[in-house]
Amino acid sequence: MLAVNKIYVRYKNREISKEKAVSCLLAEIFKSPWYYCMEQLPEDEISSFLIWIHNHIPKMLENYDDFSTTFLTYFTTSVRFRYKSWRRTNVKQKCFQDILDTQQYLDYTAPNENESQVCETPPDYEPEPENNFNLKEPLTKKQSTTLLVLSLKSYYLLSNRVIATIPTLTGISHQEFSQYLKSIEDKMQDKLEIRKHLENRVNMSYIMCQQYAMELSNMTMDSCQYQIVLKKYENQKKKLECLRYRHKTFNLKPSNRMVEDVLKLSEGSVRRILAAAGKSIDQIRALLDLKKE
Repeated sequence: MLAVNKIYVRYKNREISKEKAVSCLLAEIFKSPWYYCMEQLPEDEISSFLIWIHNHIPKMLENYDDFSTTFLTYFTTSVRFRYKSWRRTNVKQKCFQDILDTQQYLDYTAPNENESQVCETPPDYEPEPENNFNLKEPLTKKQSTTLLVLSLKSYYLLSNRVIATIPTLTGISHQEFSQYLKSIEDKMQDKLEIRKHLENRVNMSYIMCQQYAMELSNMTMDSCQYQIVLKKYENQKKKLECLRYRHKTFNLKPSNRMVEDVLKLSEGSVRRILAAAGKSIDQIRALLDLKKE
């Protein structure tokens, strides 16, 4: 490693140019990666690091003070610090790419056959001129209100095909129903923003976990710094689990108050309708004769 000191002396005495000195110093890093805490890196990643640090070495040469320490100590410390910075940047970029590619930060489980999955973006409602069902008899006003309440509460769970049948079933115009849906969407914007903010927090927590894990992999277990980073890693893992649970259980359904405002119902009406829906829904289904395609 004394070659590093000799390279600087030759550069200082103008025996070699700055470009030549940079090239020689890069060669020294490549020959002895273990000296710069890079012994675990594969050769292609070492090459990537050398490409990255190439533009920083001229500044190291300019900033070195002969009276402070030997050039070897100064250069080694500088490279190690920059290596840590490079690793953190790489980890973040890799984590962002993982998020875009697989969305593994959400940790979703596959829904069962009888489960519905909430969709952030509501279905695009377009009135259908023909519906494949026969209504044996008109719904009463109470039944129509119940169906409207259930459809608006479940708006983000229903398909466009199901939603398109609601106006005919309830006896309201498609234009009026479209206005109901538009009002619900407007009122849901705050909830969607909260969910998006929570999603971003999950992303960043996942990235921090991966960053700490990467740092730990490059440390010795008996060092004090290892224990400090390990503690941060464990705390971040707990935070990530909590955020994932909050994201997974986030209630994206419109509130009872929203539905009451849209349908101009009195306070508490939706709660009572939902409580009675378990009994009345069977009666509504008995009136319908759905045709299979």
